[in-house]
Amino acid sequence: MAKDETGILTDLRSALRGGASTRSPLFQWMLRNHDRLAETFEESRPNWTRVTELLVSKGFSTTDGKPLNPQSVRQMWWRVRQRHAAIQGEKRPRKTAIFESDAPVKMIPAEEPASGDVGLSPQEALERVKAEMRQRSGRKV
Repeated sequence: MAKDETGILTDLRSALRGGASTRSPLFQWMLRNHDRLAETFEESRPNWTRVTELLVSKGFSTTDGKPLNPQSVRQMWWRVRQRHAAIQGEKRPRKTAIFESDAPVKMIPAEEPASGDVGLSPQEALERVKAEMRQRSGRKV
């Protein structure tokens, strides 16, 4: 490489902050300040009209230079929260799946054959089991 990786990352960050990003400056600002904004909005429910007026007075606008409106600012905050949650989810270690071989096994002991079942042929034993199943299910045959 012509430059070291740190220099490339620094240049890339500068380019993205300078307008090469597809995210609006307000979105980027809200994402960077997510935790403090969330805490503020938890303390008191935001009045989006006043929030928008403040943001416009601080120089924020839409990506095409038009004034912000309260509905779009509220929706942007929702999208920022979703993006922040996704980023936080990526940082958490993934839980490993529990395979059936790892799951606890409940052992059920086999029932002792009834005294009349001793000495039955396999076919007779099968017929007896089928008859018992029909009786327990309530089917008539």
